[in-house]
Amino acid sequence: MTAQSIDVRPTPPFAFEHTAENQPYFRKGQSPSNDVYRRLLDLDGKLVLASVQFNGKLDQPELNVNLQGGELTGTELEIARSQVKRLLGTDQEIRPFYEFANDDPIMANLVKAFYGMHHPRPPGGNLWAQP
Repeated sequence: MTAQSIDVRPTPPFAFEHTAENQPYFRKGQSPSNDVYRRLLDLDGKLVLASVQFNGKLDQPELNVNLQGGELTGTELEIARSQVKRLLGTDQEIRPFYEFANDDPIMANLVKAFYGMHHPRPPGGNLWAQP
């Protein structure tokens, strides 16, 4: 089985644990010390296992994505990168929301508790589409 890696740099702040644990698309490894989240990706009919690990800081986030499966083309690698970015909401700019929410005491407490959590998205299509 061939393995290839890609890096994804989320828009900061990005709290990987909050983001990955609060969405159904990735599963954490079985070991308590394992901070790798895994998911199968469909790259136009080719299934690959994506293992995502956080290698950065809240304000300097970096994700390493290990892809296991057959040999992937450059186009397939970009499809995989795009899918991981969508699933984990890495391109979302959340700071404007924080500026708004900090004026409200209840929202400010939520921001503090979940600082850096991005809103995950479904694998593809419209969020509100019927199955």
